[in-house]
Amino acid sequence: MLLKKRQGFKFSSDDSHKKTLVSAASTTSLDKVLRYTNSSSKQELPEDILADSILFQLEKPPIWKRKRFHFIIGLSVGLIAAYGASTTPVAQTHLNDLQSYLSLQLYEMDWERIMPVTDIVDELFGNVTNFFTPTPSSDQPFMPALEYREALDLKPHFPVVLIPGIISSGLESWGTLDKYWIWAKIIENLAYIGYDNNNMHLASYDWRLSFSNLEIRDQYFSRLQSIIEISKKGSGVPAVIVTHSMGSSMFPYFLRWVQSSEGGKGGNDWTEKHIASFVNIAGPMVGVPKALTAMLSGETRDTMSLGSFGAYLLEKFFSRRERASLMRTWSGGSSMLLKGGETIWGNQTFAPDDQVDSEQPSFGSILSFTKTSEGDPAAQEKDQNHTAKKTVSKDIDQNFSADESMDLLYSTASPDYSRMLKSNYSFGISTSKKQLEKNNKDSRKWSNPLESQLPLAPSMKIYCLYGVGLPTERGYYYTRAKDDINKAHAAGCDTDCELDVSALLNGTDIKEEEFMNAVVQKSIKESGQQSDKHSDEVMPQPPPIYIDGAMHEPTRGVEMGVRFADGDGTVPVLSLGFMCAPSGGWRKYGSLYNPGRSPVVLKEYLHEQSDSKLDVRGGSRAGDHVDILGNWEMTLDILQIVSNKGSNVTERIHSNIEQYAQKINIKPLP
Repeated sequence: MLLKKRQGFKFSSDDSHKKTLVSAASTTSLDKVLRYTNSSSKQELPEDILADSILFQLEKPPIWKRKRFHFIIGLSVGLIAAYGASTTPVAQTHLNDLQSYLSLQLYEMDWERIMPVTDIVDELFGNVTNFFTPTPSSDQPFMPALEYREALDLKPHFPVVLIPGIISSGLESWGTLDKYWIWAKIIENLAYIGYDNNNMHLASYDWRLSFSNLEIRDQYFSRLQSIIEISKKGSGVPAVIVTHSMGSSMFPYFLRWVQSSEGGKGGNDWTEKHIASFVNIAGPMVGVPKALTAMLSGETRDTMSLGSFGAYLLEKFFSRRERASLMRTWSGGSSMLLKGGETIWGNQTFAPDDQVDSEQPSFGSILSFTKTSEGDPAAQEKDQNHTAKKTVSKDIDQNFSADESMDLLYSTASPDYSRMLKSNYSFGISTSKKQLEKNNKDSRKWSNPLESQLPLAPSMKIYCLYGVGLPTERGYYYTRAKDDINKAHAAGCDTDCELDVSALLNGTDIKEEEFMNAVVQKSIKESGQQSDKHSDEVMPQPPPIYIDGAMHEPTRGVEMGVRFADGDGTVPVLSLGFMCAPSGGWRKYGSLYNPGRSPVVLKEYLHEQSDSKLDVRGGSRAGDHVDILGNWEMTLDILQIVSNKGSNVTERIHSNIEQYAQKINIKPLP
């Protein structure tokens, strides 16, 4: 049935469907245009209706009021402003950095397999890649070599070997100079004063492997030894070794390996003959707290900063257990677990880097577990709704020191991972000279500077260069998903059950009070029975524990379950500087850990944020763990060291590392 009324008209239901007026007296504007009268009226001609429709046409606005005009003007102004900004030297530098990064990514792709081999494709691809090739700027603000080459007489003197860390090392991209984007600033400046591939060598490695397996699978240390020896023969002078991050932890291992009769067979004087300087950039010499949590639960500050929705998605696609399992297969990462135990990192009541006159808990509690909410209906309701907030002063149930945290990791690890750790690394501390001399023959101790000695090399200079002034992970607040444990046991699956992802949003499900103590005590009790056996019986799987995001007190240095101290954003200053500080391991306790008395210089770089948002490298005064490789002052210091002007690089300390080192009590034994 047709609609009877519309726009004030009614339609008859007869076959003709003729339109009639609702009221003969009504004469609206629409009636006048359509000229509807009585049913007997004649049909209007098309041209008349078209002429009458002109009455409905709106008057066109002036051109300056039209949206299209505004869009064109806005686009033009934006393009002019962008062009003007891009022509400044600073913007040119930042854009060149971005272009370099994009060109390297294109270069990495296997275009020969993706695209057919024809002249047209070659020409097209050449034009595309030329677009991403950075254009040299007329002004080069980041070239200390350009500014000081003549004034300081900077020129190649020592051969240089660069050893990267995890972030700054690609597994397959370290073959040519073009692929060193992170190291580009240092390499460009070295090249400007005269270095090339004859006296500058790039020693990358597969950081996923343990140090011993680097030699077994890749003969990495044999090749590194060969590079250094050949450079010495060619130049007649020893080499400067510049290391970063994990590479700094690995280099002392190499020095012990090359002198070992079972390794490089170089003899006790090899280091003295072949190494002029060891430049340690941001080396985590006594470990990193975030390595512990990465192996324990697959979490760090990076995962906690994703927010509720990001954490939910990450857990769905790549769960904590999967991340922890993957981390444990990368045995190289385990080399950065905490070393020195409570002597270095403190106990539950004291740590050398605790703030003076502070009411905050000691940093010696690397891991802290939160209380349950049993008996408090309001708190339980908040837990269920994931809106609970916890405080440091009221909600701490149990603390774990560095030693206890390592025991927890061992107790929850698989047999394979536990055997890997015990056969490759050692994380304790030796204060006896006799024991240290024995450790020099034990490859498990070589990666720990507190359980092995530097070679007898009084001519080798050690420079410790790192950034400070950034909040850095130092401790963590954990909780346990109690309901998930009960569900897993009820379902009869201890390892593969899917966890309640909603519990990860703010960490409100709490552990049982005795759980963690029972796990640790069981591990300690059984360690004596299993230390000499490689049993294949099933060990406890990683418990469903995770960083408690509900513990959030920024005024007390706690954000999303993570406690912060001073450092370079990745490594705390305690690990960066203890071995190099005046009261530290290689200086005050040099009779134990530096028997050759190699001179040590510590220099800190205070982090300063870049003013430009386009600066993908953090700025020329960055102190960040990775961005420091683009620090202007540090680059100049390296240029002076390799030019035999290292005496110009003097000690400078911004942080409290010397006070921290003085609080660490090491008693040398015979």
